[in-house]
Amino acid sequence: MTSSVKPRLYLALKILMKGVSDLLIESHGLRIRHGFRPIAFTFPMNFLTMVLFYSLVKPCRSLALLLLFSTLSPSALAAESQPEYGAGEVPNQVDLEEQDRAENPGSEDKNATRKAVEAKAPKLLLLPIYFDPKLKLGRDRQISFFFAIKNASRREGSFRVRTLKDLELEAEELHRYAKICRDDSCLYEALANTELPHFLRVAVRAADGGAVAVSVVAHSVEHRRAYQPVEAVYRSQEGGTSAVQVARSRIARLIRLGVWSLPPPRLPDGSPPVADSALIVEAPQGAFISVDGVVRGEISEHNMTRIELPGATSYQVKAEIEGLKPDEVKVDLGAASTIRLKLEPSLSGTAEQVVQTLEDRTKEQPKAKKRNVGRLVVKMKVKPGADVYLDGEWIGENPLTYDQCPVGRHRVVVRHPLYYRLKRNDVLCRANRETRVEASMLPRYGRIKVQTKPSGAGVLLDGDPVGKTPLVIDEVTSGTHRVQIQDDRFESPVRRVKVVEHQTASVWLPLRKRFGYLQVKGYPKDLTVSGRGRKIKLSGGEGILALPPGRTEVTCSAPFYKPVKRWVRLSRGQNWPFNCGELQAIATRLKVYDPGHPGRLVIDGKVVARVPAEVAIEPGKHIVEVRPDAHSMKGYRTEVIVADQDLVEIRPKFVFSVGGLKVGSQPAGATVYLDGKEIGQTPLEKKDLPTGIYVLEIKLKGYDPYGRRLGIGENEVVTIDAPALKRRGVLRVEVQPAGATIFVGGRPMGRSPLELDDLPYGFYDVVAKREGWTERSVEVEVKDGEETVIRLKPMRPLSLVNAPFYDRVHRGRLLLFGGLGLVAAGAGSYWG
Repeated sequence: MTSSVKPRLYLALKILMKGVSDLLIESHGLRIRHGFRPIAFTFPMNFLTMVLFYSLVKPCRSLALLLLFSTLSPSALAAESQPEYGAGEVPNQVDLEEQDRAENPGSEDKNATRKAVEAKAPKLLLLPIYFDPKLKLGRDRQISFFFAIKNASRREGSFRVRTLKDLELEAEELHRYAKICRDDSCLYEALANTELPHFLRVAVRAADGGAVAVSVVAHSVEHRRAYQPVEAVYRSQEGGTSAVQVARSRIARLIRLGVWSLPPPRLPDGSPPVADSALIVEAPQGAFISVDGVVRGEISEHNMTRIELPGATSYQVKAEIEGLKPDEVKVDLGAASTIRLKLEPSLSGTAEQVVQTLEDRTKEQPKAKKRNVGRLVVKMKVKPGADVYLDGEWIGENPLTYDQCPVGRHRVVVRHPLYYRLKRNDVLCRANRETRVEASMLPRYGRIKVQTKPSGAGVLLDGDPVGKTPLVIDEVTSGTHRVQIQDDRFESPVRRVKVVEHQTASVWLPLRKRFGYLQVKGYPKDLTVSGRGRKIKLSGGEGILALPPGRTEVTCSAPFYKPVKRWVRLSRGQNWPFNCGELQAIATRLKVYDPGHPGRLVIDGKVVARVPAEVAIEPGKHIVEVRPDAHSMKGYRTEVIVADQDLVEIRPKFVFSVGGLKVGSQPAGATVYLDGKEIGQTPLEKKDLPTGIYVLEIKLKGYDPYGRRLGIGENEVVTIDAPALKRRGVLRVEVQPAGATIFVGGRPMGRSPLELDDLPYGFYDVVAKREGWTERSVEVEVKDGEETVIRLKPMRPLSLVNAPFYDRVHRGRLLLFGGLGLVAAGAGSYWG
């Protein structure tokens, strides 16, 4: 019996040990999660449990020692500890709020101030992106590209990025005007005197060899000009990465250059900034940039920095790296302009000194010859558009596989505008090994879950339609929002919902019928029934008209019949029969013929139809008008007296109202365009132009165009004295041998020697190409009114077939001159 009792006792003690240990571990976990450990409870309980277990049986002694260790550990003796969260763990929002209030009592005021400043910040309109049909990008690829560009634009500059879709909700009239614009001049006029002083154009096109070319152009509405265009060509990489994927992963740098090319915006109060111009300096990582001897910044991300300075001044800009010769240049910075510079510090001294310096550095760092690298894989559970930085340098977008991670420990940072930054300070990259960083990022936004019964009801968030129930509204900013149900069937009271970051707020909305319903019958069959701004056309003499609750005047009407009006009172969800009866026919007619241009028929001040038309009219005296749609025409107006059962015919005619236009330019001979149509050359005088609002453009080859919006009134002559047209820069390119194709900005412009006199101000990549010869390239700045001459290095042949005779034949010159010498020596000996 003793042998059977002992195993049972042993098993019972093991179960007791397991339960107590789990309870203690759970209590420790709760205390750690909530950030406190009460000593008065932890120490006595652990000590008594230890003594009890140690005194019972031998198997309990290990657990007793474990409890003693946890009791006497420094972390257990701490009166209070801070909460710690692992990768991807989402803390309790209440704990975060209490901790934030305790540490930052003025955080709410700071957030309110930040939101107020963002509301006053200037806006940047991101136009729809042009995708070349040759790329054959699917809808998903285009959306992914769009979000990558939009997120990159949001991170650059002090702008609030808006799209045409945002304008449709915020400024419907401006959206209706801006979406029909096809050129920059129209957009300048549409966005003038609005909260959108800048806009951005992005184009993705197909290039040679399966490459993808991306161009970014930033425009200023205030200065009515486009700034330095930024272009780049991306090609596919080894490992199966397509050119489109490479372009999308590297678009952030291109967007930064495009947005940075804009001058500093106006201050929130509308006053001009003190520094109205900017310098964009590209230099190696870690270089210090000084302006007029004062250090103004350090090159870190994307190997570039932006320095805002007052314009209309000359500056001495220098890039310095310890141990290298500084690279400096003097620039003339114009007012409200930007200049992009590329500085390259280099080794100083003679050729022998440079070689000696390189050898010394090699001896100091012998391991630099062979650089071992590993693979870094970053995979975050976030929305597209998260940027990944390795030791402060941008390396791509999530998800990312980076094959050039140097061996050692690094700092990895992942940033996304909709999530809190994720940071890992101790990521180890090993040679020829793969290191993975995977986590979930904490979102900055909250969600609202809306449910109704029945489902399928339309949801309004802050007055904007967002979908139908059941619905989870994503990416909702923190704060209080108004949620309501409103569609053609149901409506609900407005509910105010408080949204907290990275939490989901659920709301259940009670529904009620929005309208009462009239079961309408009447004759004739094409009868129209209307009331309170809502109307239906009967089908087969029957129909249902939905009306708001309350008392409503219902009108039954039909062409050539006298309308019938009656009052009804409906409640929500009520079905009420309504019979219009048989309408009385009207025998009197008014027939208006086509005037040759579209217009509207107005009888006694009320629009009744579009012309041509035949309508019923009651006997008596009436004022009939035909109003043209075009503002450049005069309408037709007459007074008619209609007898009973009579037919009155009117043949209206529109008369053009004309005005004049007088245009001059310096120099003369420029072509004048009105709404894109050529009307002559300056000096120009026209006296038969229809009245209206036009877009005027003056263009002359070799000069910047001039444009503006103007209105021409009836019997009015508008005089336009355009300012002196600004001369564009002249670019001359020479390279040997002649006949090479010259590419400027990626476009073939002709063969060398080449002269271009119609280039706007900007930086251009000039490339000389010829089949079978080496390629020559250089970046050049073309300034307005100046001539720039480029003499490229002579091109060398890639094969002996294209080489000259003396380069193609080995020792050709030696054989030629040696032969001539022998002939001369023989002739001398013969005559001697």
